[in-house]
Amino acid sequence: MMDVNLGSVLQVNVRLSEGGAAGVARMLASELSARGIESPIAYGYSRRGRSSPLENSANGLRLTPAWIAAANLASFYVRGDETGMLSRQHWEAFRQAVERSDVVHFHAVHSHIARVADLVNVVLEFGRPLVWTMHDQWHFTGRCAQPGKCRRWEDGCRECPDLNAYPPAIVDRAATHWPIRRELLREIESQVPFALVACAKWLEAEAIKADLPCVSRVTNSVDREFWVAATAGALGRRSHPQRRLLFACRDLRDRNKVDWGTLRAIASIPDVQLTIVGDHAPEPIEAAQMVPAVSDRRTLAELMRERDALVFLSTVDYFPLTLAEAITSGLGIYAVESQAAREFEDAPGMRILPSKNDLIQAVKMDATSSGRASLDPTYRERFSPSVMVDSYCEIYERLLEGRMCK
Repeated sequence: MMDVNLGSVLQVNVRLSEGGAAGVARMLASELSARGIESPIAYGYSRRGRSSPLENSANGLRLTPAWIAAANLASFYVRGDETGMLSRQHWEAFRQAVERSDVVHFHAVHSHIARVADLVNVVLEFGRPLVWTMHDQWHFTGRCAQPGKCRRWEDGCRECPDLNAYPPAIVDRAATHWPIRRELLREIESQVPFALVACAKWLEAEAIKADLPCVSRVTNSVDREFWVAATAGALGRRSHPQRRLLFACRDLRDRNKVDWGTLRAIASIPDVQLTIVGDHAPEPIEAAQMVPAVSDRRTLAELMRERDALVFLSTVDYFPLTLAEAITSGLGIYAVESQAAREFEDAPGMRILPSKNDLIQAVKMDATSSGRASLDPTYRERFSPSVMVDSYCEIYERLLEGRMCK
């Protein structure tokens, strides 16, 4: 139990219903609620600028009407920053929510919800401790959140080489905004108790290298509903005649995470049954089982428990919950080399391959193997939602006690 009086944590994220950061925020809110701590989530907008369908059930507070989100998007394209326009009604509700909170917890707030400095200024106005989780590298750069292999953020983001990197732009203003972002972090550090939290070990190391202030780390966990379903009872021994593989990506059009040629090659391997889960498949693969994206967490856990291994092709994730979910479910993993995959390199049944061709060959070699990985309950416990929430509560406690950076 905490020694300080923590009654409310206001979380802020650009989305409430969609995306990995939103999922972490909702899971954290649910776990805090179970401990008697209120955790509303202020968010920008949902698909097409609409309200989130989860707004009522998730205690959501919308900040950004569709027309302002559209104007912010256009402004970012040419200026590298949002417009500064705000809805008086929505913004006043946000200010009141900050005032009522004991701690404010930012997640991804950089995609046209509002000027990030305006969000920060409200927190500073009321003197609330701020926890800011890095789900990507927005804090490192002057423009994008996912620089990939680009290292120009190390010396000022001069001459951005890829204006299409998310969030995209048509005018390069990265060099101008690079020092502004760092000054914003220094201002927060100087005025309120502050923790900048990386969601992965490699991201923490990069943040320290970038000389960002107040860096710590809390890795993500699976949500409670998935955890209960995935850990219920012992996993049965393999009786299926084929090696059952799973590939999951909500949007199968995402070329950074999906390679249709690789999936087709895997599906054609004898003694392999490939299930592809996701929406918007660009074309069918006759040899594979195609399943729409699964929103129900228990259904997803059951689907994973029925397979032997996961295929993971993304090289742009930071701490992919898909891998945590697979490990929790006892799946082996075939992953293409990436920093995110290396986060899980000591997991039972984890195989990291140098290329997609190497991954295909590894599946061929294992096609007649005995199936699932050997589940390690101790390793799996890392992804328990209680572990993540305990870690964040420790940070909240430290900040409420007035302790600044470690």
